[in-house]
Amino acid sequence: MHETAISAEERDRIKKILSLYDFPFNFPRIVRNTVGYINKTYIISEKKKKYVLRESNSNTDPKHIYLEVEILHYLADCKFKLTAKVYPNKKGKYLTIYGRKYYMLQSFVEGKPKASWNNLKGLNIPMLESLFSVCAVFAKTVAKFHYVKKIENKTLYYYVKNGKKLFSQHFNKIPKSKGRDLLSMSKSEIFDFIEKNKAEFEKFGYDSFPKQIVHFDLHAGNANYIGNKVSGIFDFDWARFDSRISDIAATISQTCYYFGGKKAGLYKRDWINKGLHAYFKAYGKSELSHKDERQLVKIALKAYNFFQVLWCMDFYQDNTKGRKGYEILLQFNNIIVKNNYDKLFA
Repeated sequence: MHETAISAEERDRIKKILSLYDFPFNFPRIVRNTVGYINKTYIISEKKKKYVLRESNSNTDPKHIYLEVEILHYLADCKFKLTAKVYPNKKGKYLTIYGRKYYMLQSFVEGKPKASWNNLKGLNIPMLESLFSVCAVFAKTVAKFHYVKKIENKTLYYYVKNGKKLFSQHFNKIPKSKGRDLLSMSKSEIFDFIEKNKAEFEKFGYDSFPKQIVHFDLHAGNANYIGNKVSGIFDFDWARFDSRISDIAATISQTCYYFGGKKAGLYKRDWINKGLHAYFKAYGKSELSHKDERQLVKIALKAYNFFQVLWCMDFYQDNTKGRKGYEILLQFNNIIVKNNYDKLFA
């Protein structure tokens, strides 16, 4: 757990929010978990008990936060033990609005992150295999989850179908900078990548496959570990309905590569194979052969990586002066232009 102290003002604000719940929070220890890039997460300790208070970014669609709550309730009903319980406030609401932001009080999932998508030094093969196994169990558990309310639901096919338009929209927002120059040099390769990926999606009818809820961001940084085993998963910010294959792609995308350095963005074929083997073993009987499933994972991985490029472009737009923004943009630019996906999945 990456924890940092908070200011007196911030502590007072969090204590006011906690007062809206039926918990005897008297003199709690409050720290921030600094792993996340978007939302703030606070660890609340009171004697031997721990809780998590999540603060959603003010730009987050509240409809999606309600979806997160429903997913967590469903998983609890299914006796899925790797996600947090959500507590209601004194008004019986599972979301608390304070200062135009949304807060969700959750139980603390034991364990701690051992790595993240931008720092994989703490991740070993057993931990990797455990993560992919959990990805499979999660997919089976939520296969029948239904949600009747309307939400924005962008599938992987949405990103490749509208790839060139989306790239141009994001690119045009980036000011003159080192990152803009990088993308300018890669633009033709990225457009070619998108077009070929779109053709693959349409050839295999990927978007017509049954859709279910997917986490869409299940990587080592969104999992707690005890030893080499995943003890909990969290951060359902990007959850949506798509083929379950999309979650395999998301896990490979941010877990099986070299981050930074001379090999930045290159995938480790042996890690992909070990991860897929663990997934197939945990998932059991599938509607697809392993050969067909690998082919679909390859297609989905390419699309997911383009989706990540778009995210990185937005992040870089707000961080053009710092080193971090360019490092992340370079990472996913390299993922597109430097990997031979056919060889990775041969």
